[in-house]
Amino acid sequence: MRYEFLIQARSGPYDAAALEALLDARGAKVQGDGTRVWRLPSGEVECRRWVEAGAVVASELKVPLSDRLELIREVVQEASALAKQLDARLVDPQLSRDVGLADEGAIVDQFLRTAQFAGRYQGVSEAVGASFAADDDGGIVRPQTKVLLGLIAACVVLYLLADLVLGAAPPPKVPRVGPPPGLEAKVDAGSLGPLKVYEGAQDPPAPP
Repeated sequence: MRYEFLIQARSGPYDAAALEALLDARGAKVQGDGTRVWRLPSGEVECRRWVEAGAVVASELKVPLSDRLELIREVVQEASALAKQLDARLVDPQLSRDVGLADEGAIVDQFLRTAQFAGRYQGVSEAVGASFAADDDGGIVRPQTKVLLGLIAACVVLYLLADLVLGAAPPPKVPRVGPPPGLEAKVDAGSLGPLKVYEGAQDPPAPP
């Protein structure tokens, strides 16, 4: 996985040989498949022709992903100069628009986001360092923070489950204590004590 730029003609057919001649003058080396390796102070960039329907429509610059930003800055400066010299367009497919020197900051930010994604989710070895880099905007959580948040969430879930299970359990049944089978409870009438007669009480009417 690489960060890519395209150099295209503003109008009419594109002349890839013109760009390749400029790269050769800057010390680019041609590989067996026609790809040119362009060495810059901070690293190497690949340049190859972009072919659609059998026609060359652009030249593609491929920048290796990394947590270091020196190379991408150099590529923006050099590629902008080449495009201006050829009166061509410099396109950033990741940003989906034409770019130039004034867009260096936006390109660098997008490059770092691409490197973080590649290192974290696609296992690109060159970009693994970027996947652990701090995000100045706070938009990406570090892996260590994710682990800590996961442990906290697991503890909360376990606590809620335990509370739910204990709260839903029925209370234990208490056996009733009574007389043994076959025996009846006998009440001593004398133990009830004297009956009290309240004043003003009247006898019930006699039946007719």
